[in-house]
Parts: sequence; structure tokens; C-alpha cells
Amino acid sequence: MSEVAQIIIPKTDTAGAKEAGVPGFIDQILRECYKEKDQQRYLEGLKAFDEEANSFMDLNPAEQVEFVKKINKEAVEQWRALEGIKKKFMGKIYDDQFSTDAEKEFGTAEQVASADTSRLTSFYRTGNFNMSIDKKTKKVLEVFRNPDARNFFMTTKELTVSGFFTSEPGATTVLQYEAVPGAFHGCLPLSEVGKTWATS
Repeated sequence: MSEVAQIIIPKTDTAGAKEAGVPGFIDQILRECYKEKDQQRYLEGLKAFDEEANSFMDLNPAEQVEFVKKINKEAVEQWRALEGIKKKFMGKIYDDQFSTDAEKEFGTAEQVASADTSRLTSFYRTGNFNMSIDKKTKKVLEVFRNPDARNFFMTTKELTVSGFFTSEPGATTVLQYEAVPGAFHGCLPLSEVGKTWATS
């Protein structure tokens, strides 16, 4: 994960992800802010990422960068597809008509055991995603991809960017930082201030 973060934000004339302490930030956020099921998804995605790379750490630096670029491209495409599925199915009632419509598009769903006994989880293998359904209301509560390399990468990318720009190096050397900013002047051209502000 540390090497992936460093590829996302490498060291140049400013600090990279590692120098800014991003790996520690990601560990802390996962441990303290993510639910156990989401932590597990992340770890399963990390495993899938490493397996797909045939051991990421055994690749040379150039190969690592190329692999990350490939996964990033696929992850963005997958995210867009998932957003379309969410718009179509989130909040809908899981009834016979719903099942028929979903099966036409994705094939027959498999029921997957869930740690949350109040939910029923249907796994659509063709779309490689799960729908989590409330057993009582029959409403679709969540639509998510099964853990894979792309899930792992998108989460790592999001946390890397967040961790970097809230770190001291990110906020003070890449962004503009002033602990007590002066008056607010909105809608100024960026050319007049040079950098985006880290404080507001």
C-alpha cells in the first residue's frame, strides 16, 4: 500500500506520499473509521491487487507504475459502471419484478451469507457486484463491488489524496497555508494567488 501511495503522489521537488506520512494516515483511518466489513473488503482487495500483479513488490519500479496506471484506468471505468447500477437499483423494492429485471441484465443472483442478519445479500456474478437488501422492507440498501484490485486501488487513491493534502508537507508546500487567514476575497483568478489554499 505504501508503494502504491507513493506512485499516486511521488516525490518531486516536494514531498511524496511516504514523506508526508500518508501510509500511517491510511492505516489509522482504516483502523479507526472504517467498519469491520469495510476493513475486510480493503484487505481482500489488497490481496487481489497483489495476486493480479503476480507479487507487486517483485515488479521493478517502471513495471509497478505501468500496473498502477492500468488498474487506475480500469477502476475508473468500473466506478462509472457501478454508479449507473446504483442509480438504477438503489432504494428499489426487491420483489419478483425487480429480480426479473436484474436477472435480464446480470444473470441469476446467488445468495451470499451476511454477518448482518437483518440483510440479505445477492451476488450478481456477471456484474461482479453485490446488492444488500433489508429483509424487512425488501429495499436495496447498498450496491457494492466484490473486493478486487480496482476497489483496493480506488480506496487507496482517495485516502492518499486526502492524507497528503491534510499533511503538513501537502498543506504548506503544495497548497498555500496561513493559520489565521485574512479577509475573504471570493472569485479571484488562481493566477493572482498562485496556489489553492489549504486553509479557509
